[in-house]
Amino acid sequence: MGLLIGIMLVCGIFGTRTLACDGPWRNLGQPAGSVTSATINPADGSVWATGSNGIYTCADGDTVWHFAGLATQSVFKLTCFPYYGPNVFAVTWGGLYMRLADTTWVHLSAPGGGYYQQRDYSICPYDTSLRVCSNFSTDFGSMIYVSRNSGQDWTNIYEEEGATALFTNLTWSRTLENVFYFIGGAGVHQTNLADSTTRTLLPFSTFLPLAVASHPQQPWVYAAAGTHIGRYDEAADDTMMAPLPPGVTNIMNIAYTEEGLLANTDQGFFHVSDDLATWQPDSINTVQAYLVYTSADRCLGVTYAAGRAGVYVSSRPNAVHAQQNVPASAQLGVYPNPFNPTTEIRFDLPQAARVELKVYNSLGQLVSTLLDETRAAGSYSIPWNGQNHATGLYFCQIKAGPFTATRKMLLLK
Repeated sequence: MGLLIGIMLVCGIFGTRTLACDGPWRNLGQPAGSVTSATINPADGSVWATGSNGIYTCADGDTVWHFAGLATQSVFKLTCFPYYGPNVFAVTWGGLYMRLADTTWVHLSAPGGGYYQQRDYSICPYDTSLRVCSNFSTDFGSMIYVSRNSGQDWTNIYEEEGATALFTNLTWSRTLENVFYFIGGAGVHQTNLADSTTRTLLPFSTFLPLAVASHPQQPWVYAAAGTHIGRYDEAADDTMMAPLPPGVTNIMNIAYTEEGLLANTDQGFFHVSDDLATWQPDSINTVQAYLVYTSADRCLGVTYAAGRAGVYVSSRPNAVHAQQNVPASAQLGVYPNPFNPTTEIRFDLPQAARVELKVYNSLGQLVSTLLDETRAAGSYSIPWNGQNHATGLYFCQIKAGPFTATRKMLLLK
């Protein structure tokens, strides 16, 4: 998750970085003005980015940018929540906005009043009535607020004084209920909403930690900042720190992708082993860019280099690495099953194909369309949240080229 970094902060601290640009990377051009934030809407694959005069969007597979509203707002962060609709949100200097349709946005109530700027916002994936947000003020510092009724009422649960706090990267735990992480001050913090306690897990004494990433299967949370990277084990309640490999002097973003942990450094992209001991370069063909968004299977980078400026999108972080792990046959599975309320729908593709992935109820009625796009050969995991659906039997169906399969899913609440 959520892993979007405010590109102005990244540029201000580290300067220009390197983005791999092999075959899977494609230049979408860019909207008018500087791009300070970008994201991908998992619902339709569209790319969303800020410009000098508002927010712009580019359809999946297209290179034409269309104005999407908020022309008068300075946007700090764009984010999408695939388990909530409408699912495009903008964190701006003037507050929090949610897109309704076309260029229409609604201003949402947020805590802090006029003294604070909203810096980040997140909706819990297994309980969408649970929200957290962070505010910042040069006079009062940073605060974390929680809402348990879909943003109607907010409670301050943590704060730090000083202009260096800058609480960002609100990331929900994959294994611990009512627990989320955020970066700020000089460390990565964990908040448990069951008792409203916050503690520092991974201290970074020199650099503000810039990125947090969660392992999709193991109870591990990674964080990176400057010259170090760390891992917190939720099951063992233990932390470890590791230095960067020789020649790498700065790291400013990490993400857990289909190929494992991906690190964006001043020497390009690296695939990093789970124990942080082995670093493998991603590519030899590069453009100067900043990594601003990552998901399990797609990345976004932004560059202003002469002749190559634009937003770059990747379907897979490393095509060469992916080809070495192509599945032998097409498969479909669901885990956990039974589940409450989220599960992972996993499928393998031995070759590229147009994929339709849908969920039906016991009456045969379509409940959700999870995918309708072309995917490269490889293994995929797509989450499905049954929070807003009744207990009962559901069916997941995939159509990928000649391969068709259906699996039963039991939602128990």
